[in-house]
Amino acid sequence: MNNGQNAALDQAQERLEAARLYAETAPAIRDAKQDLIVSLDQVASFFEDSDWSAAVEHYRESLEIRRRLAEAMPDDRDAQRDLAVGLIHVAGVLGPSDPHAALGHYRESLEIGRRLVEAAPDDQDALRCLSVGMRKFVSALEAWEPETVPDYYLECLDISRRLAEAAPNDPEAQRNLAIDLHRGAFVLENSDPGAALGYLRESLKIRRHLADAAPGDHEAQRDLAVGLAGLGEALKTSDPAAASRYQQEALAIERQLADSAPNDREA
Repeated sequence: MNNGQNAALDQAQERLEAARLYAETAPAIRDAKQDLIVSLDQVASFFEDSDWSAAVEHYRESLEIRRRLAEAMPDDRDAQRDLAVGLIHVAGVLGPSDPHAALGHYRESLEIGRRLVEAAPDDQDALRCLSVGMRKFVSALEAWEPETVPDYYLECLDISRRLAEAAPNDPEAQRNLAIDLHRGAFVLENSDPGAALGYLRESLKIRRHLADAAPGDHEAQRDLAVGLAGLGEALKTSDPAAASRYQQEALAIERQLADSAPNDREA
């Protein structure tokens, strides 16, 4: 970490000590425990890239507090959702060293998320929490249990679609749907190529809408290029002329991005 990051870590640790003291002196006050959870997570996030064991330690302590609160308040949706988030945090740092334990934490988080959504299907916070957990879980499965990925991808896509339909003017919700459609297409490309192609077309339509709405947004333009290239690749055999058009358009966008931001490595 650089000097600025070290200073920020020192401040976070000072806040953690204050939060820990508050929680110890006011054990019956829920806000005191919530403050401690937030402070532990902040310190853990600083350690993720520099001190893996410290990150795990802080996230686990946070998870233990979340679990006690959830067990004490089984009908409190916020407490249950907080537990699901804590499980995701621990799974994320455990993944490289203990994938089995990480998958177990992800699965427990998904079980909680599903229960919350089943009890209140229109709860957008619960849907978003389940979506985050499902995305991270699927990414982990791709590395460790790839044969189980397809069913989870489709569930992830269903959640993204529900969030996007509930927030048609939210660029993030729309972008997440486009990404999940794109990923779902590659999951289905061998088992159902027709559906896969439909997903790619739908993904591209969303990406183009977002790019048209924000012509100066490099991320939106880059997403459009990815969608064009993906559809072009999928059409190379069945419609080479269309494939070439899509790939040429993608290349033109990539060149434009490179010219407008020569120091942007992603352009």
